[in-house]
Amino acid sequence: MIDRTIDRLVKYLETKDIRPSVAEKNLGLANGYIRNTAKEDRPGSIGSDILSKINDHFLDINLIWLVTGKGEMLTDKKHDTPPTATEFYPQSTDIYTSTPPSTQGQNVRPTVRPTVRPTIKSVSPTVSPTVSPTLNFGLPQVVTVDTKGLNTISLVNIKARAGYLNGYADPEYIETLPSYSLPGLNNSTYRAFEVEGDSMKPTLHNKDIVIGEWVESLDRIRDERVHIVVTKNDGIVVKRLLNRVSQYGYLIAKSDNLENRDQFTPLDIYPEDVIEIWFPKLYISSHFAAPGDTYRRISDLEVGMHEMMKLREEFLQLKQSLNGI
Repeated sequence: MIDRTIDRLVKYLETKDIRPSVAEKNLGLANGYIRNTAKEDRPGSIGSDILSKINDHFLDINLIWLVTGKGEMLTDKKHDTPPTATEFYPQSTDIYTSTPPSTQGQNVRPTVRPTVRPTIKSVSPTVSPTVSPTLNFGLPQVVTVDTKGLNTISLVNIKARAGYLNGYADPEYIETLPSYSLPGLNNSTYRAFEVEGDSMKPTLHNKDIVIGEWVESLDRIRDERVHIVVTKNDGIVVKRLLNRVSQYGYLIAKSDNLENRDQFTPLDIYPEDVIEIWFPKLYISSHFAAPGDTYRRISDLEVGMHEMMKLREEFLQLKQSLNGI
């Protein structure tokens, strides 16, 4: 049964009597890409960049059929206008690759489904054409789902940070990241990032895990709130943001660590440098903060008040005893 995008591509090539090696060369793919992707232990998904190449090279293939399995394989349409995001990314989830059942709260190997955007040839329909593309991100390049079609959360730990900058749009790379399901976090697109360093102390500590929700555009940034920004030049940045794009043309990323202000100076991030933005919804930490100085003073005051009440009770008991003599 053909139920994966790669399987449908293989079927198309067989129908057209095109050898996979020839297709790989024409599409600029590595040797053996089609064979390796078609292995049974692989999800069989194809990234949006490769779909764009297929769309440009094989003019008679029906991309809706290729991605979803619906409709006819061949079409006479020459792709003068690109398909809409709704055509590419339907609401039903039974069209995606079946994977082993996920376990709530445990590591799962989800289906990786590329969110094919009309940026193949035009601006995503979720974005007004009159708005500058640098201000909008549309949909994530790749999301992960379980067998029920619910989004799972991929974790980008410290070791995976460098690879993520090159692999964020690659379904095969995203599949290598550990993925989890958490209660209440399956109605949107989330991704988890491990914090590196102490720049956000005392809010966040080294190796804390921050789970962020996808941010579609720069105007969705919440001033003075922590965000996760994936950038081309500075990598993955977890900072408190000020959106000053309209005034000065850039974002200001601030650290919470005031004790080392000279070490953690504000960072200017320009829109063209931004790849992704995620807004933290919760974080996981093994750090339990010690009481602050004010808390200790209140505790000492409470103890003193308690001791005074005990002395008062003892005094009243003594007074009653003396009155009885």
